[in-house]
Parts: sequence; C-alpha cells; structure tokens
Amino acid sequence: MDGIIEQKPYLVLAYEDGTLIDLITDNSLAERDVIADKRHIPYLHKYLLDIGTKTVVVEYGYTDAYYLDDYASYYARCFRSYKKTCIRLHFFAVEFTEDEFDRGLLIGSDSDFKSVLQDTDNYLGFIIIRPLPTTVIGRTCLKNYPPTGERYFPIDTSYQVNLFGLPLTVSKTLPFQEQDSTTAACATNALWTVFHGTSQLFHHNIPTPSEITKAALSRLPMDYRDMPNIGLSDWQMAHAIRSVGLDPVPYKLKRDVDALSLFQQIVYGYLHCGIPLILNYNYPNVEIGHAVAITGYKLGTSTAIPDPVSGILLRSSRMNEIYVHDDQLGPFARMEIGVVNNVTVLILSHLLKDGTIQSNAVVPRLVLIPLYHKIRIPYESVLKAIVAYDNFIESYRLKSAADAVFSNRLQWDIHLTTVNVVKTEIANSIGLPDEYRREILLKPMPRFMWRGTAYDADEKVLDLLFDATDLDQGTFFIRGIEYNNDTFAVLRGLADESIVSTISKNQPIWTVLKWYAEQAKQDLGSVLI
Repeated sequence: MDGIIEQKPYLVLAYEDGTLIDLITDNSLAERDVIADKRHIPYLHKYLLDIGTKTVVVEYGYTDAYYLDDYASYYARCFRSYKKTCIRLHFFAVEFTEDEFDRGLLIGSDSDFKSVLQDTDNYLGFIIIRPLPTTVIGRTCLKNYPPTGERYFPIDTSYQVNLFGLPLTVSKTLPFQEQDSTTAACATNALWTVFHGTSQLFHHNIPTPSEITKAALSRLPMDYRDMPNIGLSDWQMAHAIRSVGLDPVPYKLKRDVDALSLFQQIVYGYLHCGIPLILNYNYPNVEIGHAVAITGYKLGTSTAIPDPVSGILLRSSRMNEIYVHDDQLGPFARMEIGVVNNVTVLILSHLLKDGTIQSNAVVPRLVLIPLYHKIRIPYESVLKAIVAYDNFIESYRLKSAADAVFSNRLQWDIHLTTVNVVKTEIANSIGLPDEYRREILLKPMPRFMWRGTAYDADEKVLDLLFDATDLDQGTFFIRGIEYNNDTFAVLRGLADESIVSTISKNQPIWTVLKWYAEQAKQDLGSVLI
C-alpha cells in the first residue's frame, strides 16, 4: 500500500499489543504478514514495554537526513516512485490523549503538560518508519534499560529531538536501524552506530550509511559493486574506520576457551571509556558471519576468576553478558557469554511472535576497535605491567601473612579513560587529604590514560595511571594514587633502589617500581597523614 491519507500531521495513541505492527503496516509499503514475521517486532514491542511505554505520538511527513541520503543515492533513481518522507513514532512513559496533546502542546495553555513530556524519565525515544517494502525500521533512538548495579552502558550520548516546537532529549542511547542490504549491510549499520559513539569522544563527522558503504568499497576489485551492497570484509570495515580519521585496531579471537578472557578484557578495557566496538561472529560449523556493535555489558558474576597463567584477578572476568545493536534484531540486545565444548561462544536469545524464545550460539571471531590515532599504548602493554606489579605485591602479602596491609589478593579494574574523568573523581573524593588531592590535580597529565584500579575486597586502595599516548618502548607509567595511609606507606617502602636495580629496564614493572622508589626518597610519607 502507498500509506494512509493523512488527515492531520500527528496522531496520539495508547500503546498496546499490535500498535507497532498497525502503525508500520499503515505507513510503509510492507504487507502485514511481512511485518509480523520480522524478528524486530516482538523484540521492539517487549523492549518498549520494559522501558515503560504508555503513549505513542505519530509524527507524519518527517524528513530523516539518513533516509534522505539513501533515497538520493538509490531509491530516487528507481522506476517505481518511493516517498522521500517518513513517519516518526515518539514514545512516552505517561498517559495522555490527543485532546490533551492538542491543548497542552499546540495551544500552549498548559506549561506543566510540556514539562511532563520533556522529563527525560518520560520521553523514551523514537523510531522512524521508512516508506519501503521490507526494510522499514529506520533510525531508532530508545533509552537503554534502567541501570542496575550489574548492567553498564558507558556510552553517554544524548540526542535532541524537536516535536512540533517542543524540545525533547533521548538520554544515554545510541541510534539503531534495520539492515538494508540495498544501501547498507550489517557491517555498515554496525559502523554507523559505532561512529555515533566515537564522534562524541573523538570529535569526527558522522557519515550516513550510504557514505560508509562508499568509503568502505572505494578500493574494490572489479567483481564488486557498491550498491546493492552484499557485505563488507574485515579490511573494508577497517578502511571505513580510517575514512573518519580513526585507526582500526583488530583483536582476532581463537576458537577455543582461551578466547573468553581476552574477549572480556578487550570489551571491558575499551568500552568502559565510551568507545563502542565492532564484533564479528560466525555461526558454528558454517562460514556465515554477522557484525554487530557492542554497546554495553553486565558484570553478573559476583567474584573474579583467577587468570590460569598469571593468577591475577581481573574485574572483566566477572562479565557474563554483553549488549549489542544487532540490525537483525534491535538495540541493546543481550548476548550471554559462555563456553561450549571448549569453545568460547555468545548466546543470543530472542522472542518469537508466538511468545517462545529462540537461542542461537555463535562464535566471536574479531573485535574491531576504532581508536583516536594518538592512543598508541595497547591494552596488552598495560596488562603486562600490572600483572608483574600484582605478582610483586602478592608475593609480599603471602610472606607477611598477618602483617600484610591487604587482606585479599587485589582485584584489578583495567580500562582506558581520560584525564577529565580521573581528575573529576579525585576532586570529588572525600577520602583524600587536601594536600595530596592538590598534588594530583595540579600534575599535568595526558588526555587519554590507561587506569588500573586495585580493590581489596570492595575497598578501592590503589590507582596506577599510564600514558596511553606515549610510545610503547617509552616509560609510559605516570603515577600511582593510594587511597589510605597503609597502602601509601607500604608501597613506597617496598620499592627501594636495591630492588629496582635487580630488574631490567625492559621489564614492564620497572617503571612502576622506579617511580615508587623515587617517591620514597622524597619522603612524602607525611602527605596522607
């Protein structure tokens, strides 16, 4: 069908079962049974209910820049005429009628009504419906799941919306859209989502899906064409990342149980800084692959699992789920992390239209990280230094027994961060004496840093800061930060010159012990007293 006859530019409906299917069917070229068979529909419907949707406002005649670019690149050149405008569905967590909307918003007689709609707890986001025969779900920005003590969505992006003159904000989200194999494959959509996150942190432009596809395929063999697009290879995705001025950093995962720890560490270490990641995975025993954007994670395991080689306890080992933008399903889709037959797998479960749940196990193959070019120090270099220092401290703890300052082996939280995040936390810390806080705040530091935070049980006792912009062969350790007197005194006391002199300067631990030895010589022990 060519869409409904628009009697007015908007419609207000109570959100109920079937509302989403009705609105998509009435405002696209897709048949109802095609819409009902989409995996997106039961997923999005449940998601909207989970975040508390009560009312939907339909905005007709909406011009979406991303669809318009696809329209100009492809659809406008088809023999059949396609509309160039969409509808936009706005979702609210409060109930109101069309008359209340008309009086309160358009007439402007009720300012309290506008304030209710503008409340970021009440405005839940939007879905754009494209006037196409199949791939109808366009740019979608919905609030993520309510935060808990275990679920983390580190990418803090907000999107401004204007509904008939009413400014609205979708907080803590990343855009999603359905895969359109004509102008954008799954990898293109994953990149498009990721670029919305990295643009906030690294300040680059956000290309449209069509532009991403063209950039990725700009150096193609002769047997490829850019549109219709059949998918992107790893090097084509890397080329698309370079097209926005970022460096693609790949981590290839082996098909064994050892891939689990590396996957957890990489996802935690980079995503914690607000950098969404590209994940490529394969279905078992077949060559078919898929690309999604990693946007969150869950630390559902209560205790850290010791590394089988070094014994170090990493907070990342508690990760048992990730959340992804999967263009074949929806935003913030949950994937469980596990091991099956000694192979690391991710288990994606989704709701079918009959109410049953289908689960598929897939094998992670590649994590692709889009990084600012000045972030030179890789995660592995920092990990080596912290592992060595952890073993050094643990050796002391075990020898000292009852006299040790730490009651447990330290658990480490290793992640990329920024100087603004670190110094803001230090400035707001109530446990640090003023002079010690002042010393840290006034010290010049690089914009991007690796941070290793050590916990004794649940108590934060130590930070090790590393310059993420330095050279790998340089002394990229910046300083330590201790959070109590005992830690301060012991760590400086352990690192004397006689110990430092026995360690090669090529060893990662050398720079850490050297710094502590220099602090001991300066006799700064009174700072924390």
